[in-house]
Amino acid sequence: MTKKILLNLGLLLIFIVTGCLGGYLIASSAGSPGSTTWKEITLPPEKAVRIIEIGGYGSDANSITIQSESGKQFECCGPGPSPWKEVTFLKTRYGPECAQVESTLFDQLPGTPVDCTFISQFEYTTEQYYTAILDDGSVWRWHYVYGLTTIADAMVKGMLGGLILGVFWIAVRYVISRVGFSQEIT
Repeated sequence: MTKKILLNLGLLLIFIVTGCLGGYLIASSAGSPGSTTWKEITLPPEKAVRIIEIGGYGSDANSITIQSESGKQFECCGPGPSPWKEVTFLKTRYGPECAQVESTLFDQLPGTPVDCTFISQFEYTTEQYYTAILDDGSVWRWHYVYGLTTIADAMVKGMLGGLILGVFWIAVRYVISRVGFSQEIT
């Protein structure tokens, strides 16, 4: 009996380690900026002409503040889906002008940007945010995240998958051994 328990624990450990390694390999191969695409954000209430600010970290990571043709500023897109709302305290843009943001990513847009901006963070995770406004006033975002959190997340999911498969495999072996045993008795 002890031998079967040790064998099953060994099998379970093999499934868990294999799942962890599989998750790591999947996360390592999937972490390419080429797999990220531009996404159009819902149109603001007025035609956008200038990007004032984009959020880069934490709860403001997806926020965008734009200026419209009339000079009003609108903010959108926090951590969850949210509508555009008018900014009551006007902000000033800082950072490089669009002409200074050099990237071939803008070639993937369905038009030429009239304004664009970029923010990047490199710590345990690489995060890059590009935002562009096209001449029709549409606002587009490109967001790429990869790093330790991506790999750790995939490894944990792989371990859990391995654990579930291992428990299932052991349960199937147990049922087969019981069914096979009961058929030999009758």
